[in-house]
Amino acid sequence: MTLLASGALVAAVVTGCGTEGSTPAATPPPPPSTTTTAPPSPVAPPSPAPSPSATLLQEEPVGDVGSAAGAPATEEALSPKEIFAQNVDATVQVLAAEGSGSGFVIDAAEGIVVSNAHVTGGVGSLSVVTSRGDRIPARRLGVSPCEDLAVLQMNTVPRDLTEVTMGDSTLLQAQDEVTAIGFPASFDAAQAGDRTAVPTSGNVQVPRLDAAPHSSLPLYVAAIQHDAVINPGNSGGPLFDDRGEVVGVNSLGNTEQGGRIIQGQYYAISTEHAVPVIEQLRQGVSYGDVGLTGFDLSTLTPDEAGAMWAGGADHPEAFAKAGIPALVVTTVESGSPAEAAGILVRDVITRMAGQPVSSFAEVCGVLASTNPGDAIAVEGFFMEPTQTAQVYDPWRVELRVPAGPAGD
Repeated sequence: MTLLASGALVAAVVTGCGTEGSTPAATPPPPPSTTTTAPPSPVAPPSPAPSPSATLLQEEPVGDVGSAAGAPATEEALSPKEIFAQNVDATVQVLAAEGSGSGFVIDAAEGIVVSNAHVTGGVGSLSVVTSRGDRIPARRLGVSPCEDLAVLQMNTVPRDLTEVTMGDSTLLQAQDEVTAIGFPASFDAAQAGDRTAVPTSGNVQVPRLDAAPHSSLPLYVAAIQHDAVINPGNSGGPLFDDRGEVVGVNSLGNTEQGGRIIQGQYYAISTEHAVPVIEQLRQGVSYGDVGLTGFDLSTLTPDEAGAMWAGGADHPEAFAKAGIPALVVTTVESGSPAEAAGILVRDVITRMAGQPVSSFAEVCGVLASTNPGDAIAVEGFFMEPTQTAQVYDPWRVELRVPAGPAGD
């Protein structure tokens, strides 16, 4: 699988959205821009991860969607060209310290942008680049790594900024037409004038399923599988239905499974699942954010293991043979609960709250069963860069689950 964010973001071989992007806009651009100022604040960068294959879990019946913002749907289907023209100015590129992705504006008056959590990453600076090329510092209002969603606010708001209309993903059916807009990493904006976002179109393959794409990512609940091409850099961008309304947040794509190349399998977080989360994040309520990312050690290639530890090429096989669950910590955010607990990059976590963990989805499963303010036991070991799989230092710490609002 390839994560669709660029730079040293959370890397998976989920074709999605690192240097990722696709963002919609709901109304045509107004006159030239003046700006109003919103409060500044630091933001976070994306983190790296390797890339294996995606595992689809069960398909589920469609459920009710949370309140969706925006104007009423039009009865007549729009062409991809019309959808792009109406929404390109509401689609933005999100720049983090170690990579980039995409996002889209849901409130033009306040400069509120939705993207993926894996695009914004950990602590660092964040900026939003509009389709007109304006680069504006931004702050993260809220983040939920276990939902892979983040809400940002621009520090200054261009007067000509537009916003998307949120739609109802529960109305989608197989073969419905969809359009994605984003900022793929390979895209050369200099060759495209002032319209730098890239549109692609396709069809819904599965309207609602759960997908476990990569050990560094959470379980995607009620995801939309479609074949509108998205590439690294598209993560966090919008997916539109044929009414020009956002029905999903593009996040990743499956490009390989079992050594076979896969084409045309891309995934978006549905508005059914995303809208209620976005409303909470916008209020400054972050949850499931303990400040670390990681992935299953057994999925590392020898080269990747060797880059983390001298002589580490044998580590994945050694841990797999020993049957040791192993979540390798790849990033620890400054000021986070993970840092306060003393967890370090290259630590290998084996258990949380007494449960074995080897993927980020399993970490999220543990966190989902806790309450804000709880202290949970985390067990693992640390390997110095020169250590082998047979020599390591075990540890046990308490990790406190954050309570209350927490923006960056």
